[in-house]
Amino acid sequence: MKKVILMIGIKQPLYLIIFFIAGSAILFSCNNTGEISLPGNNAESVSPITSPLKFSAEKKLTWDTARQGGIRSVIKKLDLDELPFKPYDTSGFQPFSKPPAEITFDFNNLPFASFHLDSLPSKPLQFKTTLILPPVVVKALPPYKLRGKAIAIYDLNQLQGLPAKFITFLYKDRDSLLWISSNEGLFCYDGSHIKSFGMPSMVAGIVGMTEDNAGHLWFIRTGGVGMIDRHAGTISYSSKIAAVNNSLAKLTKDINGNLWVYNKVDSAISIIKPDSQTYKNLDRSGGLPDGIALEVLEDEEKNIWINTYYGGAAIITPGSGKIKYLNKTHGLTNDTMSVMAKDSDGQLWLADANGGLNAIDIKRSMIRQYTHLQGLKRNFKISIVFDKKGQLWAGTDNGLEIIDLKK
Repeated sequence: MKKVILMIGIKQPLYLIIFFIAGSAILFSCNNTGEISLPGNNAESVSPITSPLKFSAEKKLTWDTARQGGIRSVIKKLDLDELPFKPYDTSGFQPFSKPPAEITFDFNNLPFASFHLDSLPSKPLQFKTTLILPPVVVKALPPYKLRGKAIAIYDLNQLQGLPAKFITFLYKDRDSLLWISSNEGLFCYDGSHIKSFGMPSMVAGIVGMTEDNAGHLWFIRTGGVGMIDRHAGTISYSSKIAAVNNSLAKLTKDINGNLWVYNKVDSAISIIKPDSQTYKNLDRSGGLPDGIALEVLEDEEKNIWINTYYGGAAIITPGSGKIKYLNKTHGLTNDTMSVMAKDSDGQLWLADANGGLNAIDIKRSMIRQYTHLQGLKRNFKISIVFDKKGQLWAGTDNGLEIIDLKK
């Protein structure tokens, strides 16, 4: 083995010293003459042992047969229309529990009493008329669509420019203006502006409105009845006729322009003649079956229907000299009625105090009853109205019901 002398200067860096020491060790190991033993050089290596492959004895497959004999196919005609089904509607409607009951009645042979409107005594309204101050006009923001609701609901409130908190009545006039009554006063909305009328003591809490043939706006509240002449800028007011507390009072105009409304002052139906500013009362002495009447409606045949609280419905046929009576005995669900409406087919819908509905078809002499047996709630109906789709909307003392009658 050769000797290697490494001269290291004292000034060399430490990493150079380590480098040369490692290199010397490698050179020294490479000069070693020892031999490495490989497995191939071992004469005593063991050879692998082999064994023959053996299969087990054969076994016969045993089949489990469910039944004996061949398989026969049965062919049946498939009719999709005859398959059982359940109605499914993503809008949340539920099917009626059972079909509504249908009751036949004879409209022409209902019990009646004699009635002549002209024979009733006439009384003056004794209006007190004052000037209306020019309304305050505010630019209204568009109605705001509420989020997270099952149906589209748009909100028109104080943020949009309507200074009303408790709405008591809504009315759309012949010019498509929306009149909004509240405890804070009377407002008119044209889609872009809101007019506020500064006479809250006379118009606050209106519960019924309509127009006469001259275009005057009539209203009723718990304190009295009034008329607004928009052309003259005046308001007339009388305490002779007043509405029931906490109740809607529909003013109904008949074919002759008379206004019909229940008057709690005299416990009678008051018939107002707008042109003469006079009124007549129809009470029990005149043929009304009950002293409390909630709503008046004119049908397609110009009959006047009156819903009473204990006596069912009273019907006045013009020119017949009769007032007819329709009650539970003749097919109504109840003698205690609440509100009425008329659909696009001319049928009259009468609601009772237990939440039931009576669809009256005079032409077919048929009454169709919708009650809790069909799924309606036993809630007192305050107002019913039909939309453009023919669906019935019922406002009750405990929520809103929407009935799709076509489905």
